[in-house]
Amino acid sequence: MNWVKIKRVRKIKKRVKVYDLSCIPHNFFANGILIHNCYWGKCNFCLWPSTILKEGGYVERDMNDVLDEIEWAFKNLPIKEIFIQDDTLAPKRAVELSQGLIDRKIKISWACYARGDLALTQEIINLMAKSGCRVIHIGYESGNNEILKRMCKGVTVESLREITRRFNRAGISVHGDFMVGNEGETKKTIQQTFDFIKSLDGLDIVQIAPPKLYKNCKLYKWYANNKEGAYIDEQGLPNLKDLTYEEMVKECKRGLREFYTSRKFILRALVRPSLLGQVLASAGPAVKFIFGKQRVEVPVK
Repeated sequence: MNWVKIKRVRKIKKRVKVYDLSCIPHNFFANGILIHNCYWGKCNFCLWPSTILKEGGYVERDMNDVLDEIEWAFKNLPIKEIFIQDDTLAPKRAVELSQGLIDRKIKISWACYARGDLALTQEIINLMAKSGCRVIHIGYESGNNEILKRMCKGVTVESLREITRRFNRAGISVHGDFMVGNEGETKKTIQQTFDFIKSLDGLDIVQIAPPKLYKNCKLYKWYANNKEGAYIDEQGLPNLKDLTYEEMVKECKRGLREFYTSRKFILRALVRPSLLGQVLASAGPAVKFIFGKQRVEVPVK
């Protein structure tokens, strides 16, 4: 990979490699430039609450430093877009970043991760769009409120639906992540999630996957303690009482097939060339996963 080292990073003492320029031509992947760790930090499947959040907590960088770096990058590097790969963009930081880009007249296209947090008001989202935000990546995870509660997501199906509407009104493309296999998951709740996905207007890209079990996270402990008949098999993969890991993968493939072959998605893609381009760019790996043989990834222990 081709990395650019950042010499001056306030409040974060550990030296890290921040910018990866090799992933996609003309796209700029930036890690940890706005914040260090997640401002929510409670999700049961996430590694951060039991590791780095305990050590350093949530830290925000000085926005002037962030804007200086973005401005320098677009003047000196062969890039057209920046993907801010920080854990999640807090509403307050979204305002500071967007207003800063506008005030400095930095003409860029950008994307980031965010929670389905209703504190992201329509006014804030419109400001993000005005500053060049093109794509938002949201962890929806489930279409069942009880599953979301057990995940400690701090959102509901209703709030997720509303936040999708807000981004759609602003013309920002929405990329949604969903999970199959968290606490209390059944084939019924999986179907509720797939029905929820189909019902969302403005959802452009979807990823669906089983959970990866990181040893210190709450979900790992739930599986390891055989709660409700759940267990971890010899490969280190999660299995529920009535849903094996292999069945989780099959359900993920079914959900992806149903979304990407739906009339709603096809029509949306045909009228939006940029969306169609995104889909075609990732068509090879997606088709291989959805229609090919199952690929098992062993989680980190």
